[in-house]
Amino acid sequence: MEAPLSLQRVMDFEARVDPDDFVLSPWRVPMWSVVRSYIAGALYDAIAGTNFQKKGGARTRPTPGYFYRTWAGRNGATPALQPLDVMYIATGGGNVHRQDEGRYFNWITDYCADAIDARSQVVELSKGWQYSRPRTHPDVSTQHDWIALRAQLAARSRRLPAEQVRDIDRYLELLRNVFGDTLRASHFLYMRRALQVSAASAAAWHDGYQRLFDRRRPRLLQINAASYGGIWAYVVRWARAAGIPVAEFQHGYIGKDHYAYNYAPALKASTYSEGLPDYLLTFGQYWADAVSTPSQTVVIGSPRMSEYRPAAAPSGGAPYVLLASTGVGPEFYLEVTQGLLRVLPAGVQLKFRPHPGERKVAQTGYAALLANARVSLDDEPDVYRSIAGAALVVGDITTLMFEAIGLGVPVRVIDCDIARRRMPTSIFRFLDYAEVPALFTQQTRQAIRNDALQEHVWASDWRARYRDFVGQFI
Repeated sequence: MEAPLSLQRVMDFEARVDPDDFVLSPWRVPMWSVVRSYIAGALYDAIAGTNFQKKGGARTRPTPGYFYRTWAGRNGATPALQPLDVMYIATGGGNVHRQDEGRYFNWITDYCADAIDARSQVVELSKGWQYSRPRTHPDVSTQHDWIALRAQLAARSRRLPAEQVRDIDRYLELLRNVFGDTLRASHFLYMRRALQVSAASAAAWHDGYQRLFDRRRPRLLQINAASYGGIWAYVVRWARAAGIPVAEFQHGYIGKDHYAYNYAPALKASTYSEGLPDYLLTFGQYWADAVSTPSQTVVIGSPRMSEYRPAAAPSGGAPYVLLASTGVGPEFYLEVTQGLLRVLPAGVQLKFRPHPGERKVAQTGYAALLANARVSLDDEPDVYRSIAGAALVVGDITTLMFEAIGLGVPVRVIDCDIARRRMPTSIFRFLDYAEVPALFTQQTRQAIRNDALQEHVWASDWRARYRDFVGQFI
């Protein structure tokens, strides 16, 4: 597996340009922390011809009800001055509705909170200006959105010093000289605005989070996607300066090709690393070995995989192949669909599962693919249920492929350039249409199962591992 050209260019830049030379705010947060993820994604889209950064769908605006709920829920269910052992910060996008409970369970945070005997609170970001309620965790706060609203107001009213504006423009000129052959003028306009807003709102963000840390005094802060930079580069830096260790629990695919978890060695000695979490908690040893980050990797296992595994069994009904999208493009998946339909046994259906960022536009974007009567759109909220019920999973560079291995479902990778470069052949086999019919026999399914591989990718006994980790701090 090799890093894509986009990530190679990003790492080459940060190896040559010291992030400490261009900083924002009194806390000297590197400008590179604010734009790195954006540049990596934009470069990837420009070079590979994909649209991972902006997959479409109508943008919504907050309603008056959102502002009220954000204000009313800012302290959660406990007094504002009540100390915490563990504070979790995560997106509401991790919520899954449990019909038997009538509540929303956040698989990013709630498994972890339930595993420990400690005082915890989930600071949950809204999704589409909405909060999923009621929640399984008894103490869920809207504090991040509340701080964000105040920071946005501050950014609109504050005028940046001329020197800071000049520094931002000098940095953009440097970025333009390095990446201008690939990125468009609109990209640099976006980054200029992002850097200006970041600088103008930093004091308000600091005031909000410093007050939160002072009041709650968490012994451990666990932030979802903390390695992605942006505002988390500030929050992580402030938490660590306050003596609060910061961890990030793996929430999806990470590997040598993922920009958020691979950095030039020079960054480990720079202040850039102060905005990255102290610990990266991984699903298994495979993932820990696959990244190069200043964060210390700790193998924990996957709560979601471990908890689901005992119930993982094909559901009743007609057998189906699950085709998983990462947003490469409708024509690409249409060709794969046609190839599969030519060889699938009679009665076998094909379910197409769009990338989460494509769901709002999937019916129209993939209309040609869905026109066949044997193909349907997989809109099951629980992706594990879709995987476990499949007779075969087919995809390219999605995390779903690794999850299929964990659930013991036969999996084949679409044979294409991007997958050849980025999917490890030590784990996966590429799709050969001629062998597809044989994959539907029970004998073949049993022969494919590899318990040692499952353990390497998805470590067992996650609860004990997580308790041991948290026990160091509380």
